[in-house]
Amino acid sequence: MSPEQLLEMVKPVAEAFAQGQVCKTLLDTAGTDAERARLQTSFEQWDHRVTQLWAELTVAVNSALPPTLHALPDPIAPVTMSNNTDIEIRGSLGERAVAIRLTSPQAVAIGTTLIACAAAVTDRAGGRLGTILPPIPAPPSGQPIRPA
Repeated sequence: MSPEQLLEMVKPVAEAFAQGQVCKTLLDTAGTDAERARLQTSFEQWDHRVTQLWAELTVAVNSALPPTLHALPDPIAPVTMSNNTDIEIRGSLGERAVAIRLTSPQAVAIGTTLIACAAAVTDRAGGRLGTILPPIPAPPSGQPIRPA
């Protein structure tokens, strides 16, 4: 399926959604119960139509796109410092080796984001991130954490 054909399938979804939103907005300003009931029915019809069109669009997009590929981490050295300045994440896609090279700030940003996502998922599941992460090591005795 061509991109143009997919875009043509998106237009009716957007139009039906817009019509539904118009009905929903007018519903708040309806002056009579009869008008309110008519607009509510119209909104529900448009909402049902959006659901149908969205399902059709989802099937079309999923059939038009290639399947998702998942890289597996390199079993020996999944993360290395390739040239003492960049961090390299290594893996494989089937028989093909892949590597992603990151600067230090990029690696820190990705690591921080992954920890934040883990915290959100763990919290939703009823756990605490502190039970997953190792404890922060204590400073050597007699030395301040920060110079005064």
